[in-house]
Amino acid sequence: MPTTSRPRDLAGRFAGLACTNVLDVLRGLGYVRVYMEGVRTLVPGRKVAGRAVTVRFLPERPDLATRAGGAGPCRSGLLPAIATGLGFAQNATAKAGPTDILPAEENVPVACGGVLVNPGDIIVGDDDGVVVVPGQLAQEVLAKTLHKVEIEEFIKRRVVAENVSPSKYYPPNERTERLFAESKRRRPRQGR
Repeated sequence: MPTTSRPRDLAGRFAGLACTNVLDVLRGLGYVRVYMEGVRTLVPGRKVAGRAVTVRFLPERPDLATRAGGAGPCRSGLLPAIATGLGFAQNATAKAGPTDILPAEENVPVACGGVLVNPGDIIVGDDDGVVVVPGQLAQEVLAKTLHKVEIEEFIKRRVVAENVSPSKYYPPNERTERLFAESKRRRPRQGR
């Protein structure tokens, strides 16, 4: 698996972005299996963005538990910590006590919600679900998502100001992009 240099704060820059916008950009780049099916927030209104740290689990078996030195603390503490720390899961459960799985490997590729997750990928979650941004695409996806959000805000302002159908500007085409670029050049920079 290739490694790339990734700024630590890059993941945090995804925090304010809607996962649907990130998903639209990824699909436009040809990445269609990046939305975790069935994974939902347990805390409505919560948004998360961060680097993936993966753990591969195996079903519990007495000989594995003994070889792992009992593995009791991992079984009883790991999954609840993940669920409460992130607030996203496929299912809520009333099951308490030891789990029937054991952590086997850390920082290896895993499948979650039907999606491949590599260590260092960026996970973006909100009320609409959870999206995985491949780590090597993070910079490009961030830039394109920020552009998408900006141009859509521009389009909304134009539609309201002109009292026209959104179809005049949306989906963005060359004309819309040109008008948007011109408006950015005319707009005074903040902080100057």
